[in-house]
Amino acid sequence: MENYKDKIDQSGIQNISTKLLTLVQNGISLVKENAVTSLATIVEQAKEAYVPFFKETVGILINSLAAHSAKEYKQFRGQVIEAITIMCAGVGEKPFAEVADAVVGAMLEIQTKQLEDKDCQRLYLLSAWQRICLLMKGSFAKYLPSVLPSIFNMATLQPQMGVSGQAELAALSDVLNEVKPEESSGKKSSVFTDEIEEKETAIQMLSVFIDELGGDFFDYVKQTSQVLMAMTKFTANDSIRQTTVSALPGLVKCIKAKQGQVTPELIQVAREYNGNIYEAMKEETETECLCQQVAAMKEIINECGNGFMSQQEV
Repeated sequence: MENYKDKIDQSGIQNISTKLLTLVQNGISLVKENAVTSLATIVEQAKEAYVPFFKETVGILINSLAAHSAKEYKQFRGQVIEAITIMCAGVGEKPFAEVADAVVGAMLEIQTKQLEDKDCQRLYLLSAWQRICLLMKGSFAKYLPSVLPSIFNMATLQPQMGVSGQAELAALSDVLNEVKPEESSGKKSSVFTDEIEEKETAIQMLSVFIDELGGDFFDYVKQTSQVLMAMTKFTANDSIRQTTVSALPGLVKCIKAKQGQVTPELIQVAREYNGNIYEAMKEETETECLCQQVAAMKEIINECGNGFMSQQEV
């Protein structure tokens, strides 16, 4: 279907969807997973042509989430979440608005009650929130009080690592500092684990919220600032340092959009951000990270305009 160029008539769409939904409801786990992914591909290609069947299909998939709450169906639930949000993006904002509360409610049910410490559903959820936010834009703001607590928890996750001979796990950054070779070139280690990936995806999700919601994100700027500024020196992964620092200028834009002008509060926050970035630059060893840090500082300065920095500060 991904490379299919011709249009499918609605009777064909309905026949294919009916067969796939039957497999979703009655097949074994592997069949269910493949069927729901295939269904999402159909809708992604059909787009508005799928609207007549969209609401009923989403209802069946949401019921499938509730009916398959056992641990062995975690992968299936993740793929259902992915499929639902891909379909929502495919048909557009207006049809999605009719099922938005039900979709968000089903996702929150899993996010707040059915997640374990290490759970494949987390990344599916993070990507799904991004699709919904991009689709709804400012209208998504009403869901932030329910969505953000879990996103913050994922973003502030402290990956742990053990060292042979030690009984207890320790923070990954601390372990890396402890086992760093004496003759190191000064370059920081960049580690990739499931926890690191989850942490970075959560930070990227915050960045999407910031960029898409603008002034509607204002009430969460303070807490988000604390989360991001705490990770500009995250030694275990350079990609997280880049993602974190690149999100800070967006928070300045949020404040400016809400207040309508450059205010003393905005100037104070911008100076805190640039001070934090500058301190991180003193310890940074990766060229790409340094470039991203400089670019972030420049963007913050541009948002604040002339007079933001004194001659001495420059």
